[in-house]
Amino acid sequence: MGRYISSLAATIRQVFAVIKLLFRGRVKLHVVSYKDYCDGKLVVTHRSQRTHSNKQILEFVADLVPHGGGDIPEAIKTALNFVHSTVNSIREASAMSTEALVLIFTDAPPHHSHTLSRYWRHERDAIQTNPTYTAGYDWLSIRRAFQVASIPVFTFHSNLDCAYRTAQSVLFYSALGPVVLVENESTTEITKATMGLLLQLMGHKFEFSDLFTCVRVWADCAAFGGDAEDAVFPDVDARLTCTRLPFQFDALPWMDEDVSPLPALFETNVEYQRMVYHVFGALVTPTNVLALTYNPILAKLWRLICKRRSDPRYASLTTTLSLCVPALTGLDKQQVQQWIHNESHAIRDTIMALTHDIGSSDRRIIVLERNTLLDSVDPADLRSLARAPTPNAIRTVQSILTHLQLVTLDDDRPTDGLIDRDGVPHFLPLDLPDIKLFSFLCHLVAPGTVFSVRGSAVVAMLCVSSNHSIMKDRAHDFLHSIRGTWLPLDVATDYPEILSVEYIKLLHRHRQFLTPNELVVYDRLYAMHRMRLAATKDVDVTVGATPVKAQLRLDIKAKCLSCNTHVSVSLMTTKDLCAICVEYGLADARAIQRKHITPVNKSHMVECTVCHCLYAVVQPELLNIAPKCFYCRQWVKPRPIAPVVECVRCLNKYLDPAHLIEAPPGDVGWTCTPCIAVAPQAATMVKTVPFKTIMESNLELSREFGWTKPKRAQEFVDLAFNQHTNYFKLYTQHHALLFGVKPAQTQRHSQDKVIVVLVDGKPIHDAESLCKALVFNVLEGSLRDVCNLCFEEFSLPQLDSACGRCPTRVCQGCIGQWYGEVKIGRVLFTSHLTCPFCRQKPQPSVWLRYNKAARELATSPMPAMKANAYYGWCSTCGKIKEMMPKSCARDVPRLAKYECDDCIAKSAIYPQCPRCKVQTERIDGCNHILCICGQNWCYACGEEFESADSTYSHMYRECQVGL
Repeated sequence: MGRYISSLAATIRQVFAVIKLLFRGRVKLHVVSYKDYCDGKLVVTHRSQRTHSNKQILEFVADLVPHGGGDIPEAIKTALNFVHSTVNSIREASAMSTEALVLIFTDAPPHHSHTLSRYWRHERDAIQTNPTYTAGYDWLSIRRAFQVASIPVFTFHSNLDCAYRTAQSVLFYSALGPVVLVENESTTEITKATMGLLLQLMGHKFEFSDLFTCVRVWADCAAFGGDAEDAVFPDVDARLTCTRLPFQFDALPWMDEDVSPLPALFETNVEYQRMVYHVFGALVTPTNVLALTYNPILAKLWRLICKRRSDPRYASLTTTLSLCVPALTGLDKQQVQQWIHNESHAIRDTIMALTHDIGSSDRRIIVLERNTLLDSVDPADLRSLARAPTPNAIRTVQSILTHLQLVTLDDDRPTDGLIDRDGVPHFLPLDLPDIKLFSFLCHLVAPGTVFSVRGSAVVAMLCVSSNHSIMKDRAHDFLHSIRGTWLPLDVATDYPEILSVEYIKLLHRHRQFLTPNELVVYDRLYAMHRMRLAATKDVDVTVGATPVKAQLRLDIKAKCLSCNTHVSVSLMTTKDLCAICVEYGLADARAIQRKHITPVNKSHMVECTVCHCLYAVVQPELLNIAPKCFYCRQWVKPRPIAPVVECVRCLNKYLDPAHLIEAPPGDVGWTCTPCIAVAPQAATMVKTVPFKTIMESNLELSREFGWTKPKRAQEFVDLAFNQHTNYFKLYTQHHALLFGVKPAQTQRHSQDKVIVVLVDGKPIHDAESLCKALVFNVLEGSLRDVCNLCFEEFSLPQLDSACGRCPTRVCQGCIGQWYGEVKIGRVLFTSHLTCPFCRQKPQPSVWLRYNKAARELATSPMPAMKANAYYGWCSTCGKIKEMMPKSCARDVPRLAKYECDDCIAKSAIYPQCPRCKVQTERIDGCNHILCICGQNWCYACGEEFESADSTYSHMYRECQVGL
C-alpha cells in the first residue's frame, strides 16, 4: 500500500480541485483508511469534507503509514461496512436524494478461508457485534448491500507476487464492480488512472485510456449470484487468469456535469474567478502539474486563465508553472511542455460547431497540401512568430501559406479523411471568425498549435504583403478590426518583444494598420534603426578643394607700396601694405620676398584648420604644423573673426583682411580665380565621409529623419548611433525625449529654411539634393555591401575597416581569420601583421579585438627577414626566429609549437625538474636538487626520489659526477 498512500495526496488535490470548480460544493469527499486486526483496535480511520477541512484531510493522508500486517489479506470488509453505514447515515439526515461512489485502492484480497487469512474471525466478530454494520461479513452479502444502496464500487488493484494470486484477489473485487489493474505504481500513473476513471464517470473523454487496463476473471457476473462466499469463490490452489478489458466506463447520470457554461461563468463571476485562481495556486506544483495534461476540466480552466494575461494573478501562476517544469524529468517534462502549447480541444470544438450543420454554413474549407518541407516544421518555430518574427519564422509561415488550398465539401461525406481518429479536424472552414482563422492556420501543419493574437496579426500581414489570393481580403478585415488593441505599448515592459527589431521592420511595412500613436513610435524607432545600420555608410560629398602648400595655386595679388612686391590679398593688412612688411620690417621683408619669388598670379596657399579660410604663405618650408590663419592664432577672447569672402562656385572662403576683393555688380556673388581660369571642378574635390560623421557634424539634419526638437537634436543623434541601447530601452528609458510629441507635430518644421551641411567645417555643394538622397538611401535604400575578401554581401554594421585606417571593408569573419593567422608556435607570415590592402599596420584596437596575443608582436620592430626562408614565432622565448630555408621544404611547415634552436639548446643544457618541469641551473654544490615544488632529484641524470637520503644514496652508487 505504500505506493497508493504516497500518491493519495496528489490524487486528493485534484479531486478537491474538480469538485470545487465543477460541482461548487455539491460533492463531498470522504477518505477511509483501513488496516488489519493485527495492527491494533483502531482498524478504520477516516476524514470527511463534511466534518474536516481540506487541510486536515491532507494532513491525515500525510500521516498514513503502510503496515506489514500479520498476513496478506486486509480488513477491507470492515472498511466497506463502515462506508455503507456512513452513506446510509448521510442519506437519512439529508432531505435531498444523495448519491455515492466508492473507489478502493488495494494490493491485497479480503479475509476469506481461501486467502490464507489468520484474522478472519477477528473481523467477523467485529462486524457482527457492530449494529451499524448491516452489510455483513460475507463478501456476497456486501456486494448485495452496495447494489441495493445503488453505490457503484471501482477498485484499483496492483499486481501481487504471482499472476495466480493477483487473479484470485481480483476475482473478489470484480464481484463489487470494475477493477483497474495498476501495473505502474508511480504517483503520476496512479493519480492519472484515478482521474481518468472519474472523468469518464463525469461524461468526459480521457485521452490516455490506452495507458491503462481493466481486468476480470469471470466473464459472467451471474456466477456471483450465490448466497455465500464459500460456495462461490474457488480454492486457493485454483489456476485463475485475468482477462484484460479496455479502460472505458459509462458516465453516471448524477455525475454527468456540463462544462460548457464554465467560460461564461469565469468571465462574469468574480467570485468564481477568485476560486479558480486559488485552486490553481495550490495545484500548480511539481507533484500535481501533470494533471493539466490529462484533466480536460482543469485544462479548460487553465486556457481561460491564459487568456487574461493582464491579470496579475496570471503572472504569478505562470511564474510558478515555469518553476515547476524544470523540476520534472523525462517524459513527464516533455508531456507538460507539449501540452502547454496544444490547443487541439479548442480547435476541434470551434470547427466542429461550424461544420455540424453543413447545410447552413459555407461549404468551402481551407486545407493544407503537405510536403516533406512542411513535415519537418518545428511547432516551436511557429510559436516564436509572436515573440520575434525572424526571417526563419516568417519563411516557415510563408511555406504554409503558399500550400493552402481552397476546396468545397462533398455532399455525401463532406469531411471524409479530414478528421483524425481523435476527432481533431485537419481543415479550416472559411466561415471561421477572422481571429480564429488566422490563429488556427498553424494547426494544419502542427496539430494543436495556435497563434496568439500577435502571431495571428503577423500572419495576416504576411498575407497582405504577399497578396495571398485566398487570405488577403480576410487579412485586411482582421487587421483593421484589431487595430489599436494588439500592441500593448502602455505596458511594454511586460511585452518587450513588440519593440524588437523584427517587429519594428514588419510594422513599418504595414503602417496602414497602425493607430496614429503607434505610428509615432514605430516610425521613430524604424528611422533610428536605419540610421544605425547606415552609420558606416560612405557618402560622397563635394567641397571646395584644399590647397597643398608645396604647390602654386591661382591667386589674387595686390602690390605692396612698401616692399614694392605683388603680395596675395590674403596677406595685405591695408590696400598698400602687406603683413610681411608689418611683421619683419622693410629690409627683412624684401629679403624674404626675393628668396621666395612666385608668379604674379599664383601663391602657395593653405587652409586654416580652424576657420577653414584659404590664405597664402610666403615661406612654405617653415610651415611644419597644422596651418592657422592670423586671426585663429590669437589667444584672446573673444577671438577675432577672420574677414573672408566666399566663392559662389567652389564655396571656398578666402582671407581678405584689407577688403580688396570686390564682388561684381548684381547678386551673382564673387567667383575665385581658380574657378574662373579653370573648370569649376578643378577648385572642388570629392570626399568620402561616413553617414554618422555627417549627422554628428550637422545636428539640424535630424529634422529630415522626423526629429522635431532642435534643442535636443544632440541627444537624438547620440541615441540613434548608440549600439548599446536597444529599442526596448529607447522606448522605456527615453520615452519622454523620443515620443513626447503629439502626432500632429511630428511633420511640422521649417520647410523653407536653407539647408547648409558642413563636412570638416566646409560647406558641401548641392546640400539640398544630398539631404534628399541621404533620406532616401538611409530609410529606403539597401544598406548592404560586399566583403572585399570573401565577396559575400553583408549589412553595413557587419563590415569593418580592414585595419582601422583605410576605407576597405571586410566582414568580421574574414578579418578575424586574417589576423588570427598570427599565432605563437606557428609559421609567421609578415603579410598578416599588416592590412591586406593598404599594407599599413592595423590600429591597436584591431589587434585587441581580433588577436590580443599578437598585439605586442605586431607593434614591436621586426627583425630583418630573408625572402628565401620561413620564420616562426618561438613558443618559448616569444621572438621571431628563422625556421628553415624555403628550398628545404616543399610545403609550408605545419608546426603547432615551434621552438627556436637557441631555446632547444638551452633546454638541453638546463635539465627540468621531473615533477614541475621547471628548468634548473646548478650554480654550485652537489647534484642533489631540492626543487621549490618539494621534489628531490638528481641533477646529473634527472631521476626523482622521495627523500634527500635516497637521493644521496643514488648519487654515491650510480651518479658520481659532480659530488
